Amino acid sequence: MEIRPATLDDIVAITEVHKGDVPDWYRGFGDSSVPAPYETLSVFERYMAGGPWMSVETCAIHVNQLLLHDLPPIVVVADGQVVAEAEFYIGEEGAPYGKTLDISVLYVHPQAQGKGIGGALLTYLVDRAERKECRCITVVPGPRGFYQHYGFSEIYERPHLLVNARKTNLAYAIAEIDVETPWKVVTGLPMPIGRYTSSRQEWERHKMITYHLPELATCLHRRVRITTEQAEAVAILGQHSPFDDALVAHAWTANMPVNELVSILRNECIVSGYNRLRMLIDEEIVHTPLTCEPVERDSSTCMVRWLQPPLR
Repeated sequence: MEIRPATLDDIVAITEVHKGDVPDWYRGFGDSSVPAPYETLSVFERYMAGGPWMSVETCAIHVNQLLLHDLPPIVVVADGQVVAEAEFYIGEEGAPYGKTLDISVLYVHPQAQGKGIGGALLTYLVDRAERKECRCITVVPGPRGFYQHYGFSEIYERPHLLVNARKTNLAYAIAEIDVETPWKVVTGLPMPIGRYTSSRQEWERHKMITYHLPELATCLHRRVRITTEQAEAVAILGQHSPFDDALVAHAWTANMPVNELVSILRNECIVSGYNRLRMLIDEEIVHTPLTCEPVERDSSTCMVRWLQPPLR
């Protein structure tokens, strides 16, 4: 078994690893979808079944972006075949995380599972985090028991809220930020809203979310700097797919009160032409109760392995 950084020569094999996790393929979407052979689907239909890894065209764009940012995916080769793939982001965040390695992807082909390959890949990533002197490793887990076995002892259930957009009387200024602005604009800032994976990944992935697919190019996407008399924040408001009827918010700030930030985001949702807003709240950062009442409430799990004490 060999564990190594991926190259563009691995694209087809990486796609096959991820396709192995999809039991059935469909043409169309929602109530109009019907079973169909993979070969007959458009690139967009494949993308909607599980992301850019579902087709060599979008997977090549995705992996190339990671390579350009010095974040090569890691693959496991067994018997001459790529049988597993992992992706990670390393970035500086605000308290409590500090320098974080976030495992954004860890997939083992179904036919290769149960052979210790996932554990070997995870151990490789832990070693990478230690060598990079990261404070912690975070992951949105699949099987919790697997990660607990490797020292991911803290489990956070983060509220995922859908709220109605609403006008605000708060005075603030807003400036659009170019989509190609480097992630360092949010380096070291706490991310109270929208930290589903890591701060860096949420910033970076929105730069390449269209994958040159016309269907995704129609999605609304705004990056803005918000300024009040006493505070500042950076935010992303956008759709993840053209079928979203609500905007998704991501926000970074070191000094803006969370309820003030939420009020401004709800107002900007109206400005953008939408009536509802989705927000994932990181309660390791947000300690103030929200004053808005959600229309829907769900939760998302995050697991952490601390390599150094949390920042306070």
